[in-house]
Amino acid sequence: MQLLSVASQGDDRALDTLMCRYRGLIYRVVKTYLGTLTDAEDMYQEIYLLLHQNPQAYKLGSAKFSSWLHRVTANKCLDILKSVKSSQKHQELSDAIPDQNKTAEDQIQSSQLQEKLLDLLKSLPEQQRAAVSYFYCDGMDVNEIAKRLDVTDLAVRSLIKRGKEKLRNSSEIETYRTV
Repeated sequence: MQLLSVASQGDDRALDTLMCRYRGLIYRVVKTYLGTLTDAEDMYQEIYLLLHQNPQAYKLGSAKFSSWLHRVTANKCLDILKSVKSSQKHQELSDAIPDQNKTAEDQIQSSQLQEKLLDLLKSLPEQQRAAVSYFYCDGMDVNEIAKRLDVTDLAVRSLIKRGKEKLRNSSEIETYRTV
């Protein structure tokens, strides 16, 4: 809290320390929303610049800093996804090295499945997508997710359940279940 107070006064060292502490949060949010980490450093710099130019952007006491930072990062990611030009740029799924034991057909099917699952995840409402992703991809527990999304534990459980049901009931995934 003291670090936040000093950073909001315009102290660059305090801001550097604060941003270093929350770098992982920014990267995870970018990965969740954009599906790739290629722009995470750019997003980090953009948020750093926002706080450097406007130290009072975060209102002390209004919310936890991590919740506020999560929301700012998520909103910036959503802005990127809304722009047609940028959304085309963010279509890559991963830079994973192909498994040498798989046939070319297996690799294509696996790639198609990953692509379809990512598309389905993106089709979920924002909070469901975040809850499901945090729970299954980041391995966060329900309490951590509740704090991150600023909702109750029961709401997180409901978001995850509804998200799973929506993904499970998607007719688009039926053709890939045999992979």
